[in-house]
Amino acid sequence: MNNIGQIKFINSSLLDLENKENAYIFINKLIENGIKNIHYDVMDQKFAKNTKSFTIEEIKLAYQKSNSHTMDVHLMVEDPQKWIKELDFVNYISFHYEAIGYKKALEIVQTYQTDKLKLGLAINPSTSFEEIKDLIKEFKLILIMSVQAGQGGQSFQPQIIDKIVQIKQYILENSLDTKIMIDGGIKKDLLDKVFFAGVDFAVMGSYILNNSDSESLKSLNSLSLKWKEIYLAGGCFWGMQAWLKIQKGAIKTWVGYANSDIIKPLYQDLIHKRSKAVETVQFIYDSSQTSLNQIVNNFLLTIDPTSVNFQAHDVGIQYRNGIYWNHNNFSENDNNEMKQEILKTINKVQNNYQKPIVTEVLNLDNFYLAEEYHQDYLDKNPGAYCHIKL
Repeated sequence: MNNIGQIKFINSSLLDLENKENAYIFINKLIENGIKNIHYDVMDQKFAKNTKSFTIEEIKLAYQKSNSHTMDVHLMVEDPQKWIKELDFVNYISFHYEAIGYKKALEIVQTYQTDKLKLGLAINPSTSFEEIKDLIKEFKLILIMSVQAGQGGQSFQPQIIDKIVQIKQYILENSLDTKIMIDGGIKKDLLDKVFFAGVDFAVMGSYILNNSDSESLKSLNSLSLKWKEIYLAGGCFWGMQAWLKIQKGAIKTWVGYANSDIIKPLYQDLIHKRSKAVETVQFIYDSSQTSLNQIVNNFLLTIDPTSVNFQAHDVGIQYRNGIYWNHNNFSENDNNEMKQEILKTINKVQNNYQKPIVTEVLNLDNFYLAEEYHQDYLDKNPGAYCHIKL
């Protein structure tokens, strides 16, 4: 498996690493074995107490001596501002809602977040979704603690899954480019569960330190590497979702409205031409069982890719066919590679049709989750209309 299209990642926490001045040695070993996201815990011994936490100097040393990697810093401190100023070279910095409250959290994110430095809001297990709901849209990351902040080696609290699902639902409903990270008690057998719930980054500390041989690290990395996604539009999304759910490698699907020119479109907005959005299915799949090439090939042979703004009896711009991917998740090179792979498959499939294929191949500008009654519609309504033979 290559990493083009990968959407789930393991972040290695080094909290329990004894010699942090030489952390770069262990970091480089992780990178060599595919784990390229490193999680740095910082505590002020007030909000959270643990003498094993990283200092600013140790993080800077890791940055200078390690091979290139994604750096995320978890601040368990009472005053995050002074730390943010010193650590503006990292990729993500998260700080705790419980330490500063709503007003201060909003002020900090609006002051310090940039395209390069993404800020995250960290929440302890006792903090509810409702408390932080209105802040989610401001942050690029929500760090959900599944244990109490500050101590390594704690057990995962299973009730946290419900909170992950709530936050993921809110992100999808509002087409936010906000990622979810989970930290605390994550072991190998929990990865699929938290990823399925909606987590993008899973922090693993004690487990990785206790299983740090190359074979174990590569095996662990493959569990995140397999998760990939693509967005497909092929007429009415009821049938499209039902068809995708039975494809080899299918993990999860949502129906929604892609590339809308208005905020939070509803089904009636598409019907009455108040939005140019297209009915689309987000398809998450296991790339160890199938490939992007196979998915695109089967998709183009299942719909009519030569039809402009209709499929079967469904007519309108919302029924145009297209293939989309979230370019914000990937580098420019990866985006180009995905596009070329899709176009290459389209060119091969063209031999099966006399008329030219008109399938859109575009970046995903936005994707708003459709109303609940549209989700898994054909499961809820057996025998309802479907333009695809299942």
